[in-house]
Amino acid sequence: MKYIFMVEERQMDQAAYQKNLSEREEGFEGICAKCGLCCGADDGDPCSQLAENSTGVYFCRIYDKRLGPQYTKSGKLFTCVPILDLIRDKCLRPECAYNKVSSSCGRAL
Repeated sequence: MKYIFMVEERQMDQAAYQKNLSEREEGFEGICAKCGLCCGADDGDPCSQLAENSTGVYFCRIYDKRLGPQYTKSGKLFTCVPILDLIRDKCLRPECAYNKVSSSCGRAL
């Protein structure tokens, strides 16, 4: 009986963890200024899925399926990762809105 309780408790903890993770991801998505810098908008060889609308706002054509192997416009293979993975490890370009919350830039996530 104790084992069943522990499994149920662990599943609830996992569900709460996933919910928290999802909420944090949504919050971080709201910080994005849609500048395209994470996707290479200003480096000469951006992600092939990066697009720009008529008002200069960038977006990913396959956003919900973006993570994993992708190609740049010139055909170079790279791995698209969640923004949390990037800002956890380093500061992004100075003009990136995520630097305001990056632990690597001296701020708490």
